[in-house]
Amino acid sequence: MSSNNILTLQEIISLKTNIFDNSRVQLVRHKDNRTEYRDILKDRNKLIEYQKEQGLEVFKNTDYIISFIGQERSKSLLFGFFKVNGVSKIDNRFYYELEEIKVCEDLIDRVVIDWGKATLAWHQKYKSYPKEIIEILPKGYLGEFPGLTNFILEFQELKRLIENPDANRDWKTHLPQLSEVLSKTKCY
Repeated sequence: MSSNNILTLQEIISLKTNIFDNSRVQLVRHKDNRTEYRDILKDRNKLIEYQKEQGLEVFKNTDYIISFIGQERSKSLLFGFFKVNGVSKIDNRFYYELEEIKVCEDLIDRVVIDWGKATLAWHQKYKSYPKEIIEILPKGYLGEFPGLTNFILEFQELKRLIENPDANRDWKTHLPQLSEVLSKTKCY
C-alpha cells in the first residue's frame, strides 16, 4: 500500500493484473456539463465512440487507456479499459481504434477515485498520478435515490435495480412510497 495508508487505483489494479506494468497507459476522465453531451455520458456505446475521436493526438505513444466518468467535484467512476490499436487522421481529427479489453471487469462501474485538483486535465499518465480510491460501490449500484419527483429510470436501470436490491437499499426503501402516491392519484 502507498506510504500514507490510502489505497490507490494503481495498487488495486496491480493486484489483479500485470498488463499495465510495462505499458504506456493514460487515465481519461469524461465530464462535460454541456447539454449535447449529457446523453453521451449516460450511454456506454455512445461514450466509447465519443472517446475514439479527438481533436489532438492525445493518445500518441499510448498502449492503453483507463476511462472514467466524472462525477461531482473530483470524483470519477471507473468506466472501462481500452487498448489503443492505432490512429487515423481525417480532416484534422484523430480517430483511434480502441478495443475494450476484458480485465478487472469486477471493478468497472464500481470503483470511485479522487481525480485530484487538476480536473481540467482530462487525460493523465497512469504511472505519474496515483489515484486514491474513495469507495468501491456494490455491484449493480444505481446511485442515491434522488427523491420521488426527481428521477427517470430507463429500462436497463430499472432492470439493474430489480436484479440488485441489496446494492440499492435507498431506492428499495423509497419506491413503495411512490406506489402509494400513484394509487391515490386519479388519472383521467
